[in-house]
Amino acid sequence: MQIVKILTGHTSFDTAYVVPNYPYGGKRTEKYYWVQSSPTYGDRLATVTVNPKNGKFNQVHLGTYSTFIYLFIDENEHVRHDEIRFNQTPKENQVRFREFSTQFDHTKLSPIQTDNIRYDISDNLLINTAYEIQKLAEPARSHFKKWAVATAKLIKECPFDQIAEYPDYVPLVDMAPNTANNQAA
Repeated sequence: MQIVKILTGHTSFDTAYVVPNYPYGGKRTEKYYWVQSSPTYGDRLATVTVNPKNGKFNQVHLGTYSTFIYLFIDENEHVRHDEIRFNQTPKENQVRFREFSTQFDHTKLSPIQTDNIRYDISDNLLINTAYEIQKLAEPARSHFKKWAVATAKLIKECPFDQIAEYPDYVPLVDMAPNTANNQAA
């Protein structure tokens, strides 16, 4: 499936992307597509068709929530949707966000969408930290935790287009006392 055109601004029924000649049981009707955003759950696809027999709207179909969902036109001129999640390791999320930034103009995203992306990247960094911290002993554990908390805060507060520009974790230099120096003392 090739993306020919990304559709933006279709965030409610009133701003939905409308396909005017949509097939419907041997007849033709209108189909409406939009992305519904929730500050708690993320984005989901919403669609509805008009019943050609009575001219009334059918029930709205709602998809599953994801961090970010977008609409696009494919090579066959069909409306499609896809999702992008930021639920990987910090390094993988940095790469994913950089790719995302080349494909999407962040100024065309809603504040809810940018917040959801920001929080997903930050939260997954902290989840990864909870796993990684178990492998460390003090003082490296405290050092790593301080970096993770500061980085999560930076991700939540920096300009949106700079989310992936946080500094890499720099491990502490081994601080174990040298046994030769201890023996001489």
